[in-house]
Amino acid sequence: MGFCTRIAPFGDSRTLLTVFLTRSTRSSVKLAGVATMPETAFSAKLWMGAGGGVHDAARALRVGVDEFCDAMGERPFGSDDLGRALYEGDRARKAPGFVGLRDALLENLVGTVNLLQGMSAGMVNAGTVYRSANSATMDVLDGRESSQPSSSAALAEIEEYRPVIDGGRLPSTVEPPGFVQQAAWFLQAMGFGCAYPDGDIAQVNVLREAALTIGRVVDRAAEEVDQHAGRVIASGHGPNTDEFKNAVKMLTGEKGLLKELKRQTDELADYCRTGMDAISKAQWHYWVAAAFVVTLVYVAIVINPYLNAAAARLIRLEGMALQITLRIIREAVLGMAFAGGLNMIDQLFATGDIDLKQLLQSTWHGAVAGGLMAGAHGALPSLLRKGGPLLTGLASAMEKPGWERVLSRLLVGGTVSTGVMATAGWASGYGWDWKHAAQVGFGMALLGTGAELAGKTFAAGRQRVSPELGLRLPWEAFPKKGLQWLGSPEKRWMEFKWSMAFMPLAAPVAGLTAVVKFAEDGKSPFMTQPRLGKDGKVFNMWKFRSMKSADGMDSSHGAGDVRVTRFGKVMRAAGWDELPQVAQVAAGKMSWIAHRPLVEATHREMERDLSPPAYQKWTTGKYAVNPGMGSHFGYYKEFFGYEAASPEFNKLREKLDNWHFAHASESIDRAHFAKEFKKMMRAWGSAVTGGKD
Repeated sequence: MGFCTRIAPFGDSRTLLTVFLTRSTRSSVKLAGVATMPETAFSAKLWMGAGGGVHDAARALRVGVDEFCDAMGERPFGSDDLGRALYEGDRARKAPGFVGLRDALLENLVGTVNLLQGMSAGMVNAGTVYRSANSATMDVLDGRESSQPSSSAALAEIEEYRPVIDGGRLPSTVEPPGFVQQAAWFLQAMGFGCAYPDGDIAQVNVLREAALTIGRVVDRAAEEVDQHAGRVIASGHGPNTDEFKNAVKMLTGEKGLLKELKRQTDELADYCRTGMDAISKAQWHYWVAAAFVVTLVYVAIVINPYLNAAAARLIRLEGMALQITLRIIREAVLGMAFAGGLNMIDQLFATGDIDLKQLLQSTWHGAVAGGLMAGAHGALPSLLRKGGPLLTGLASAMEKPGWERVLSRLLVGGTVSTGVMATAGWASGYGWDWKHAAQVGFGMALLGTGAELAGKTFAAGRQRVSPELGLRLPWEAFPKKGLQWLGSPEKRWMEFKWSMAFMPLAAPVAGLTAVVKFAEDGKSPFMTQPRLGKDGKVFNMWKFRSMKSADGMDSSHGAGDVRVTRFGKVMRAAGWDELPQVAQVAAGKMSWIAHRPLVEATHREMERDLSPPAYQKWTTGKYAVNPGMGSHFGYYKEFFGYEAASPEFNKLREKLDNWHFAHASESIDRAHFAKEFKKMMRAWGSAVTGGKD
């Protein structure tokens, strides 16, 4: 009985099958010669029974491979850098990864199933031929005509096995993470120096169990094949039996194909175990780094007053120079601790040892980056104040408590620190690693900002500045009020932010309004109207046209004005006619909340109805600051019920405008803006629903 030689590692299963069947059939046919007796008393039943046993082993292995493929469709290693490396491997370093080991194992499993199927069919065929040959020999001995031995149908029934896999093949790459996941990883790495791995250890263990299970199936197949083949080998002798024995040894021996297959299953299971350990280690790395950063923030809160006091004794500076210097020292110490501590944690988790040179280098880079970050944020407002009212307002926002200060500190400090860390990495021979530099740089900015905010929030009242140091530091300015606030750079910056935030919401509404207004009467929906603004100068205020004419030379007569079109009434009720003025607020021609700009005819009416001192006071306030889209008077006038343009109406305007000129502040402006915004939203909703809430 013939078999085939091993093709490393397994060879083409079709070639193995063809060689085995050809040689086994040829040997069987030779036994049918009348002049040749069998080399021993072969049992056809033994061969066919052994072939059936091998077939059962092949079928069990086939079922195991199908279950193995079902389990291998998952990708639980995660989509982060660690999970991608574990799953896909690294071709440059010739590391196959999970995919490489899995695919090689699956290819050999499929080849082995086909090989065993061919082997079982060949053994059944050999038994059939032997039985036919024995019948022919008996016919000759009995004087009957001999017939040629026939083969069984087992050879024709062999079908090459291919596992059924959803999509035709198992996944070989990790699905790319979404934007939200990437942003979360960057923020985690920025805050704690590393990101939390998203690998699922429990699901990786499922893959490991699948590899171990298919390994046990291979072991049982090897035992069954060895048992059934051993029965055949023990029943005969001669060159064909010896060749069959050698072939079985190549399949089930210590260095045989099935032993090699078992080694591959163990290797895949061990790789899954290694992946589970790597993910678990990365998770612990994240939590240790997070605990370190949180502890560092607490320590910074506690030692900050003592550090300021100690540094102030050594520095003979005053005012803003002292404040910036103290900030530089504080941020340098914090940056040194942040960069050095995270580097030490990284080394311990990576190698279990600490490279002192690398630790000192990282600590020095953190100190330099932290100091430069604080210096840049401290000096930037002085530079911005040379750029006009808008930038001056931004500079003031950066120096007072609020989200602008937090955001500016993060952006400015993070950008400077990123540049320093990237340059330091390049100078140290590590190349330009901008991603790592950004994570560390913005992490330092976030740490410093977080420590400051936490100190003011949780340690308020417990951190006391010494009287001597308090006198040397710059004093915080009192909040501006009245006309001082209305004409301040701080108000200009605040309203610029509001207008830029409101534009995306207003743009589609303004576009729809323009289309509907043009469809109403076929005229331009826009108009410009001369109004008196700051310093009594005339400027063109932009509006959507709500009247039939667009000369804009006189004021409205109120809700009963017959010149207002049907859609114009809707626009006025919803406030849509004022939307083009948002661009004028952003450009600095108008304000969100101030007094309303009036046409000259209305000014003449006010002069007529007011006493000279009252009119003088009113015009002095109006001409001192920019007019607004909304006003204190505009919000409250409807509660009095006066007829538009009446003497009572004009006197109410004077009183409410003068009150605002005297008491305007940031908090009042914010409250007015919120009221106007809610009023506009309610009007928009009413216009859309036809007056139904």
